[in-house]
Amino acid sequence: RGDDPTFGRFQPPRTPSRVPRGEQTALLGEFARRLLDSDPNARLVLAGDFNDTEFSPPLRTLQNLGLTDLPATLPKAQRYTYIYQGNAQVLDHVLLSPSLIAGSYDYDIVHVNAEFADQVSDHDPQLVRLTFP
Repeated sequence: RGDDPTFGRFQPPRTPSRVPRGEQTALLGEFARRLLDSDPNARLVLAGDFNDTEFSPPLRTLQNLGLTDLPATLPKAQRYTYIYQGNAQVLDHVLLSPSLIAGSYDYDIVHVNAEFADQVSDHDPQLVRLTFP
């Protein structure tokens, strides 16, 4: 059984999928923590469909390691990669380590899918350009 709809009959909605996402993010977080502890200047990118919002505990775990979630750097009206039941939200994330944030980067979410009925994907792609010295 999957998660309940946001505006369904069960409030708050049941979200059993949060458990495995939390476990997966804990593993990613442990990897990132070890890497950054051994080399604070490590160039680390964690990117993909985390299937979780930027406000979720799993994403907060990664942000608390000092990683910057690039969607949060955009104006609020542009911060979405997916529309679910009428709610625009960020489910796809690109997190950069401090050494990459200190450098030069460009970032954008290309809104070519989420807003339209005819889609290649139900998620919008993200574009990141990093410049290394």
